[in-house]
Amino acid sequence: MNEVCPRCGAPIAPRRPSLRKLSVAAVCVSLLLSLLVPACWVARQWAERQGQRILDQMSSHEPFDNWNL
Repeated sequence: MNEVCPRCGAPIAPRRPSLRKLSVAAVCVSLLLSLLVPACWVARQWAERQGQRILDQMSSHEPFDNWNL
């Protein structure tokens, strides 16, 4: 069922992907998204907490007794 090029006779790949390939791709994309979305959410939460922690540490070490420097 493979088509061949009329000029050189080389096999031409089918233009439409099969239903099986489409379903496998859909399953793979859904699995990838089901892993990446929670991982990105956790990473964002961690980064926000670390940023807040760094800001808290920086502000606790500043001298507040002399504001007129």
